[in-house]
Amino acid sequence: MVDGAKRLRKAMSTVFGTETPVQRCQWYKRENAVGYPTPSQQMLGRRKLRGAYKMLTCAEAKAVLLWCRHDLGFLNESAVDEGPEKTFTLRRLSVFRELGLSLKAMNCLRSLNSLVAQRMAKVDRWRSSEPKQRWLAAVLLDIEPRLRRIEGFRALALLRRALVAEIRCEDGTTTILAA
Repeated sequence: MVDGAKRLRKAMSTVFGTETPVQRCQWYKRENAVGYPTPSQQMLGRRKLRGAYKMLTCAEAKAVLLWCRHDLGFLNESAVDEGPEKTFTLRRLSVFRELGLSLKAMNCLRSLNSLVAQRMAKVDRWRSSEPKQRWLAAVLLDIEPRLRRIEGFRALALLRRALVAEIRCEDGTTTILAA
């Protein structure tokens, strides 16, 4: 799950390989596409893009996204063109029904990052990475009781199996998520 940050995507490709499935945040993608026109046009664009994200297949959704770009000429074309299929990864892996509500947008990660940032903001002098890692571990343990479960958390095993199946190497082993 990424929000389009190029450095994060590059780091993921370096660590996990370029073929690693990525779910782009649909909210960021939509806001990127409709960020320029007038407020009334933005609402129309959001409605059209939400409709595209409700399509059942990636092909249908991509067709609607391209229609939106053509029909609503005010959309940010590069935002609509750039990797729309990455916003449908959960559908492609057949886990959208179970996990889509929680994982189609970055909300669960943003709230975690916000809680961590609040607690670590006043510590600003790190002599090495070890104390920073210990602080992060302590903060995560502190906020863990206040975190909500993602909706459909019991289906995470399905997601794991789908990812393992997709990331198979030529020799039959997996590069990540080894059982």
